[in-house]
Formats: sequence, C-alpha cells, structure tokens
Amino acid sequence: MWKPGARSVMACSLGNSDFGRLVRFNERPARRQFKQLPQAGNCGMAASLRRGMAMRRLAYWFLLCLALCGGAQPARAIWLSESGDIAWLTGSIETDDDKRFKAFLERPRAKPLRVLYLSSSGGYILPAFAIGRLVRQAGLVTAVDAGSTACSSACTFIFAGGIRRHYVGGEGVFEGSTALSGLGFHPARRTEKQTGQTILSESGTGRVRAFYAEMGMPRATELMEKAAFNSMYRPNGATALALKIATSLSPP
Repeated sequence: MWKPGARSVMACSLGNSDFGRLVRFNERPARRQFKQLPQAGNCGMAASLRRGMAMRRLAYWFLLCLALCGGAQPARAIWLSESGDIAWLTGSIETDDDKRFKAFLERPRAKPLRVLYLSSSGGYILPAFAIGRLVRQAGLVTAVDAGSTACSSACTFIFAGGIRRHYVGGEGVFEGSTALSGLGFHPARRTEKQTGQTILSESGTGRVRAFYAEMGMPRATELMEKAAFNSMYRPNGATALALKIATSLSPP
C-alpha cells in the first residue's frame, strides 16, 4: 500500500501452527539432572540460581521465536537486476529508491535497457512518482506478468511511466477485488498521528490523479474509485486496454 507516513515497526509473533510446533517439540523433554538447590541457610544463592535458569529459558524462547518468524522483517528497498536489455524491479518502494534507480540506469552497459518488469506491492508515493518519470525519460517499456506477479498501489505509477505498457496475461485476471496478481489500484490513504487510524487522503488521491494524467493514462482513476476501503481493484486485460492503461497483453 501507499505509505505517506513514517515507517512502521514490525514485531515477531507466533501463529497457531508455530505454537503447535512448539508444543509438540516440548511434549517429551529429556530428563535432566540438576543439583539440589541450597536450603534455607543459602536462600539468596537459591534465588539467584532460579533467576538465572528463568533468564536462560526466556532467551531460548526468544531465539526460537526469531528463528520461526524469520519472515517478519522490516520492509526492504527495491531490488534491481538485469539480463541483456531486460531489467526487473521487485520489492517495496522505500524512501530514496528513486536515487537507487537513477544510479542503476546510469551504470555503463554494452546494451541499453529496453524493458522493465515490475513486481511490487507498492510503497511511498513520491519515490514511485520519481521512478515513473525516470522510466519515461529513459524510454523504457514496462511490463507486468499478470499470471504470476502483482504490481499494486504505488507500483502502478512506475508501470505508467513506460512508453509502452504490457499487461502480460491480463486476460486471465478475474476483475475485481479478489484477484491476487496483476495491476492493483486504490485511492491514496494516510495514517492519523493521534489515533493511528488509516483514512482516505483526498490530497494524496488528487496528486495521484494528476500523475496518471501526466503519464497518459488518466482513466486509471476510474479503477481507484472502484476499490473498496482497504482493498485493491484489479482490472482484467480487456478493461486495461479499453482504459488505455495497458497498450498490449503480449510479452514485450
């Protein structure tokens, strides 16, 4: 989703399946022999030993939680790769990613880039605008493989920058809010600082409308308006062609 505000901190948590694994893992712990704790005459030492054992157990479960929840990592910047005249942009769009993309375009290469494939859940609005403009300036074709990847939210700004836009396999997308792949549109949202609630951002949506118009696909705003709150509207290939969001459904 678009993230005009500050980054959020992600916490490690255990799902039901992981909890089940932990329970089974500890159903039959091996018997261990511990030295008898000192009696009443050495209560201070006994309490210290108990605290030490409790801290070791806490450290064990903390490390196990980190191992099981390895996927719960903070959002990373975009990942850029290339082969021949084709490049790929994947991952969340973060602050300063437009600078990283500009440096990527300026790398010396024997053959100029021609196509940029996109796979991203979105990210921050301003760097996505800047990347879309850099794509247009570089004369790149943009493409999304609708059968296997998603280009959602702010990623569509980068898609809009292509001098030609290929929605590959878009005819197979089930139009609406249930599909998980393909292009995804929604109005801009923001998080209120005082309440932490996510609400619609009229000013942000206005800037998005202006950007789509600048890139030559103003009717993308029609799909934004169809998206329910906290959902993504995904068009099929016929709709994308009719609204001039895509110029082709074939590979570039």
